[in-house]
Amino acid sequence: MTAITVPSAAVRFARPVLVAGCLGLSALLYGRDWKQAALWLALILLVRALRHHRRIPLWLAVSLSLLPLLAVKTSLTGGIGLLGLSFATFRAIDMLLSEQDGPPPPLPASLLYLTFPPVLITGPMLRWRDFSEDVQAWPRGMGRQPAAQGAAMLALGLIQKFLCADLLQTYVLPTLPAHIYRPGLIVANAVAYSAFLYFDFAGYSNMMAGLCRLFGFRCPLNFRNPILSADPRDFWRRWHISLSEWLRDMVFFPLYRASQRRPWLRAHRLLAQNGALFATLFLMGTWNGLTPRYIASGAVFGLMSVTENSLTHLGQRWLWLKRFAASRPGGLCARLGTISGALAALYLFSGRGPL
Repeated sequence: MTAITVPSAAVRFARPVLVAGCLGLSALLYGRDWKQAALWLALILLVRALRHHRRIPLWLAVSLSLLPLLAVKTSLTGGIGLLGLSFATFRAIDMLLSEQDGPPPPLPASLLYLTFPPVLITGPMLRWRDFSEDVQAWPRGMGRQPAAQGAAMLALGLIQKFLCADLLQTYVLPTLPAHIYRPGLIVANAVAYSAFLYFDFAGYSNMMAGLCRLFGFRCPLNFRNPILSADPRDFWRRWHISLSEWLRDMVFFPLYRASQRRPWLRAHRLLAQNGALFATLFLMGTWNGLTPRYIASGAVFGLMSVTENSLTHLGQRWLWLKRFAASRPGGLCARLGTISGALAALYLFSGRGPL
């Protein structure tokens, strides 16, 4: 990679300018809600300081960081919310948990991570361990190759968002009446909305990842051809990848490890795995809101993964099932089941269905 050679004095000057510029741009993006954003940021930094000085345990620090998000999701704030609060909260928790493995992050880097404009609204989900490395390298991490990669991702995102997604939203979705439950219309609504959501979200994610790359920051790939998913596990390696990996690390693994400390669940590992899987994917649906359509969508995603995990476990006992899963018809059934389940979950999520 051809990197930029920058004198040390210029680096020391450039980083404060970067932090100040990002804070200013974030304030503009928040608009009239900038005071709420400042209060939230003050709370997160206070919790971080209390945790750093060991005044509060980690579980309490995480709980306090989650409080504003929970208040918004349960409507305790009277409808008052904050732009991008979910992903900002996840970043705050990621930073807290990362402090267990090393020294606390410097305050300017923390401010930059919590308010980074390209991912302020809907992600992708940046991880502190990667972002902190980029901050340390900045602006030396900039160069021709990252710029070329960023420009290509930005161009792809613009096509996905402003051509594919907008055409579907303008010319396809309005022609499909919602809440009419004839089989053909259900399938058409599910396919059209899922395609729109993919192009809209993948387009935005690629645009933001491209902007990050142009300015010398890595941004994780968020979608990778989910239509090619071989099974539910593969689907989550392809759909909303950054959030899927974050929930895997921060929810599934801790829940499963906690279950293994209980003798009865340790003796029933499949039940423990399925419980942690369902809880993780149920959370992926319900973090959008505690309304019936989000709850149902999360439940369908959870049941998909629990079913696949159970069949994989049974395949270790039943040779015929293992052979069928490895065969071409078995692989086709797994692909069709995965895509059908995902379409059903996203149909419920869309609000065009019965919930």
